[in-house]
Amino acid sequence: MSGQILVSSLFPTTESNSGVENVLVDWHTGDYDYDPIYPNALICPKLHDLQEAAYESDGWKAFNESKDAEEMEKVMLEDLGGADWMHILDCEMTSICTGRTLPDVINDFQFDGDDSMFSRLYRHSTGQLGYVYQFNDNEYAKLSMAPVVKEILETVIRPALTAGSR
Repeated sequence: MSGQILVSSLFPTTESNSGVENVLVDWHTGDYDYDPIYPNALICPKLHDLQEAAYESDGWKAFNESKDAEEMEKVMLEDLGGADWMHILDCEMTSICTGRTLPDVINDFQFDGDDSMFSRLYRHSTGQLGYVYQFNDNEYAKLSMAPVVKEILETVIRPALTAGSR
């Protein structure tokens, strides 16, 4: 959803700005198994080890065994159909940012930093996702972006440098 929102914002196709209405654009997605932007242990097996080390840490256990974490897990399971932390944030934010209807249980957002269920779920899900990335001096985050950096170097930077040296 976030990719579609980004592309439709960059290239709007409504009558008011393009003179054309209801333009259909093919949307091609890649396979998670080979996606260099998505941190992927299939591309880099070391990511699995780093993630497990974070999950075994005392900080992770304290975060996930808190009363708030238990309540958020219950909401995710009972009220949001078993949604998972890896995807709820994308769904939550793309829905509220585009004015789409939210499930009743999280349709209580008032302002950034409030104590609404929406905000609590947002804070907990970013904590869930961010903990692994920040653990051990951001080791997971640094390594997970290596394939993207490699692809940029090989397909953009190196050709530009080669072309410039001719």
